[in-house]
Order: sequence, then structure tokens, then C-alpha cells
Amino acid sequence: MTGETRSESRSGGVKSEASLKGRCSWEELREQSELLKSLADPVRLKIVKLLLHGELCVRELSSVFQLSQPTLSYHLKLLERRGILRSRSEGRSRFYRMRDEMVVEIISRVIEALDMLAGT
Repeated sequence: MTGETRSESRSGGVKSEASLKGRCSWEELREQSELLKSLADPVRLKIVKLLLHGELCVRELSSVFQLSQPTLSYHLKLLERRGILRSRSEGRSRFYRMRDEMVVEIISRVIEALDMLAGT
């Protein structure tokens, strides 16, 4: 043996430790973890659920939340930095929407899975 650890996969095949380690880097895992953390906050999750149905301005979103405008803007900007949302300005208003259809599809499936796991 070469010192590699071997493990059984679900399908019964044996995988080497080296082949398992090569599947994802720690940097990739950190980035994915940060993305999931951004959705783990109840306010941000509600923002995303609302925006799955279409674009809204900050004023419309603030009517749903009992938050100050700066606090709401913080959450919106974080979601935008993570690549989940896009924004645009029109006059003095700022509008937010989901980045693209792929993000809508992925997040919709995640929310469906969470609802299923929670039994709702």
C-alpha cells in the first residue's frame, strides 16, 4: 500500500483519499460557505423570497420589514456582493432583483428543500 486511505462509497466502490480530496478545495468550500451564510439570516432569506417574484424598490421592501432603511440596505448590499441580487437606480429610488434566472432556480430549489425538511 502507498499510505493512501481508502473508503467505501455509497455505491459500494472504493475511493482513495487522494481522489476525494481533489474534488473541492478549501477556498471553494469557504466561498460556498459564505454564500450559504448570507442566506441563513431570516431577514435576508425573506428578502430573497420576496424578490423571487420580481423586482422591488427599497421603499417597497421596507414596508414589509420593521427595520431602519440603513439596516435593510446593509442586508441588500450583502446579498448583492454575494452575487445573489442585482440593483439599479431610477431617480432617487433603488431597485433590487435576483441576479438571473439560474440564481432564481437554484434558490427556489433550496427553499423547496428547506420547506420539505421543515415539514411546511
